Amino acid sequence: MKMKRILLSSLFSATSLLALNACGNQDTATSEQKITNGKVIANNDYPSVVMLYDAKMGAICTGTFVTETTVIAAAHCTMSGETDSQGNVDGSLLIVNVIDLAAGEVQAIAESTSMVRNPLWEQNGKNVNKWDLSLITFPKGTAQAVSDFATAKPKANDALTIVGYGLNQSKNLFDGSSAGIKRVGANKVADVADGFIQFKGQSATTTADGTKSSASGGDSGGPLFIGGKLAGVTSGGGADWFGLGSSSTSLYVDLSSAESRAFLSAHSDLIAK
Repeated sequence: MKMKRILLSSLFSATSLLALNACGNQDTATSEQKITNGKVIANNDYPSVVMLYDAKMGAICTGTFVTETTVIAAAHCTMSGETDSQGNVDGSLLIVNVIDLAAGEVQAIAESTSMVRNPLWEQNGKNVNKWDLSLITFPKGTAQAVSDFATAKPKANDALTIVGYGLNQSKNLFDGSSAGIKRVGANKVADVADGFIQFKGQSATTTADGTKSSASGGDSGGPLFIGGKLAGVTSGGGADWFGLGSSSTSLYVDLSSAESRAFLSAHSDLIAK
């Protein structure tokens, strides 16, 4: 598509963070999920990672190209569209670049041609859950780079890298002033269980050096890399202790889980290189 400029009413409305309760119980999370304490990077760093914009909802997500045409993201990044029994989603998403953050002006790079999400995501409450995955197709020539899936299963204490366009704090999701900026963060896996890669980081930016990072609103659908390979996709998270704590829990869908493998295998034509 021809690149065009779009004026967003407010970037923060695109941020999606799933607020967890103090116990970190995924079942009580609501479905919506920037990288807290992340380090700002150029848009051409991690070029496979892109910002997705849902014009219908006025919402942003993060996604990762895994082939020259297919972006993997969270199912809830496509939630404005209805699905058929196979998970095919009507509507579309845009890949955008920010032109003027203060003015909410972005440049549309490409529009998706098709979307599919795991139908088990909505069958299990449309919340933070282990089926929170989607595959979004864009025209050839859109991807600047692609990321490979990890072949090794993630485990506790693995060093990880996350990338996203979301907020740099998890305490006030109504303040979207920090969204739309690409950031990278580092941490270590705390646990891998029930289809999730889980870790804790800071709930507010302190040093902004990219350490002890966590996900926040607008990072939804974004990647978790281990050893440079794509191992997880952001589903949810939030500041602990009902948003008052200094730490924040992040939950990424484990792409090596049986549930993820089943969904990706069912759509192997979309992820074959």
